[in-house]
Amino acid sequence: INTLGGAMYISIIKNLIAVLACKYSVEPWTTYTVSGLTCWDGIHYLYVCCCFLGILIYYPMATFMFPNLQFQNKLLALQFSPGYLIMLSQVKLFISGLGSFYQDNVLIVLVFTSSAMFILGLWCLKMNPCLAKKANVWYATEYFMISWILLGGALMYITKQFLFCILFISIGAPAILVGMYFISRLCYRTNGLFIC
Repeated sequence: INTLGGAMYISIIKNLIAVLACKYSVEPWTTYTVSGLTCWDGIHYLYVCCCFLGILIYYPMATFMFPNLQFQNKLLALQFSPGYLIMLSQVKLFISGLGSFYQDNVLIVLVFTSSAMFILGLWCLKMNPCLAKKANVWYATEYFMISWILLGGALMYITKQFLFCILFISIGAPAILVGMYFISRLCYRTNGLFIC
C-alpha cells in the first residue's frame, strides 16, 4: 500500500487540481480536462466543491500520515526521515500544479521541474534523508540526472536542435554519474565527514 500510495500521489493530486485549471486565453473560459466545460459557471462549481473536498480528505492523509506508515512496515529496507517525505510531497504537489495550470507552456514546466529535482538532489546530499546513509548519494544522483535530462528537454524545446540536445544529455548524464560515484567513495572513506 505504501508503494502504491507514493506512486499514485502525483496522478491523484493532478486530477484533483486539474478541475481548477482553466484556459483563460480564449473566451469562454473552459477547463483543460473537459473541453466543453465552461469555467466558473454551472456544473463547474460542483466539480470545484468536489475537488476541494477530495483535497481536504486526501492531501493531509497522503502528506502527513504516509511518512509515518513506513516505520510500521518492518520489511522496508530503505526508510526516510518524515521531514524529507513531507518535502517530497510538496515538490510533487508543485510539479502537479505546474502540469495542470501551465499545460500550454511546456518550457515553464520543464525549467521549474528541473529546478525542483536539482533542489531535491542537494537536499539528499546535505540532509541525508535516507536512514541507510550510503543510499543518499545515489538518491541525489537520481535527482541530478532527472534535472539534467529535463534541462536537455528545455534546450530542445528552445533550440529545436534534436541532435545537440541528445548529445548534451548523453555527455552530461554519465558525467554526473561518474562525479557522484567519486563523491560516494569520498563519503565512505571519510565516514560521512565530507558531504554525507
